[in-house]
Amino acid sequence: MRVAEPHEKRRLVANTLASTLAQLSALAIGFALAPILIRAFGVHAYGAYMLVASVAAFTLLLDFGLGPAVEKLLSEYLAAGRPADAGALLASVTAAYAGVGVLVLLVDLALAAAATRVFHLEVAELSLMRALLWVAGVSALAWWPLSVGVRALGGLQLYTHAAMVSAGVAVGTAVAAVTVVLTHRGPLALAVASNVITLVGAALMLAIARGELAARGVPAARPSRAALGAALAFSGSWRCRCSTTTPTGCCSACSWAAWR
Repeated sequence: MRVAEPHEKRRLVANTLASTLAQLSALAIGFALAPILIRAFGVHAYGAYMLVASVAAFTLLLDFGLGPAVEKLLSEYLAAGRPADAGALLASVTAAYAGVGVLVLLVDLALAAAATRVFHLEVAELSLMRALLWVAGVSALAWWPLSVGVRALGGLQLYTHAAMVSAGVAVGTAVAAVTVVLTHRGPLALAVASNVITLVGAALMLAIARGELAARGVPAARPSRAALGAALAFSGSWRCRCSTTTPTGCCSACSWAAWR
């Protein structure tokens, strides 16, 4: 049985602490902001905001386990000296995630169109919900393919990098929330701001991952059925454990801001 080297133990401890602190900070910020946002937006508007956050959280189930598959398979490919397979894996999952983004957009638009029949809300809240669903759908279209970055960082065992960016996103969202409250803007303004912040964070993690992958000799590749099939084969027994959302919508269990 191989004994972990001291530097591997230190990296494991650092990764665990960083991930834990990032999740706890997101939860703490969410709990602190909840009463502030309720007071500023009103109970009904805040309820509509959180209802859309719940819808966004449920769409994470469309990952189908591909995220964990990327982390495991990427780590295995790099350890086995198979950079071409690693590149094909990332390209294939990115293409699949782009398709998921389109699907989520269509789901959100369908819910917006059928809001009067699906949700029992007042006219003002229904109008707000439609706008929030549009924002969530458009954001999902960009976020899903960008989210390969955080999974790639996991496969590279660079959880500290992902945690630092995630913490920055949480702080940025908190600043945006306070700014929206102080300027007397509504939930829609917060939704747009927090979505932009999260997309920037996802793009930054993808850029970091690409730089690290290039340094390890992983080439850019085209999507392939074989690579996607390998990811789906691994993900078959995986089930989403996403269950924790904060008042700002951070889905810490999946490392994604569900209501960005």
